[in-house]
Amino acid sequence: MPLEEIRMILDTDDPNVARTCLLAHREWLADRLEAHERMLEHFESLIQREEIVVQYEIGIIEVTPQLVAATRVHTNLRRIGEDIGAGFRSLMGSLAREGATPSGPPLIVYHDVIDEETDGDIEICVPVGSAITGDAAVYAREIEGGAMATTVHRGPYEGISSAYQTLMGWISEHGHEGAGPPREIYLNDPREVAPSDLLTRVEFPICSEGG
Repeated sequence: MPLEEIRMILDTDDPNVARTCLLAHREWLADRLEAHERMLEHFESLIQREEIVVQYEIGIIEVTPQLVAATRVHTNLRRIGEDIGAGFRSLMGSLAREGATPSGPPLIVYHDVIDEETDGDIEICVPVGSAITGDAAVYAREIEGGAMATTVHRGPYEGISSAYQTLMGWISEHGHEGAGPPREIYLNDPREVAPSDLLTRVEFPICSEGG
């Protein structure tokens, strides 16, 4: 449990405050347990195969700038799933009100590293064919194009760190440098496929060393 929540429980005489904190933490633990069970199921399927090591095919592609409807949130590892869900709901609601539809798969730009120790900003995006009016939380912008080192991760979202590690190692070994925040493009819908069949393309903007 985060230290600030422990401190809140210890400092209050109101049992309802303590109960609310404990219930919220129990819900988070249940979500984490479900995520780890999905990962275990995925790893079990890998173990049953003759080739256990996950192989990532890495290439460089040229991406054109893309107009998106977006919302930016500050999040942490504990809330990120909830924040992403809320962000996509906000985007789709804004598009529906304007009679607009997505023109490509949804994506997230990770402006900061988010892990057990740090929180940061993510930008939740849906490609659109033309600019939208938006509101206080939703806006239109053009995300940058350029050269991208990319690979596709197959499996639960929780296991995508291996794709990042492989990509970052490849970028370093081949004399490239990062040129912007990485992004994840979600190629299929978790409501329509099993976690083991989820496809996520990871893209790292790059430039040649010294370029």
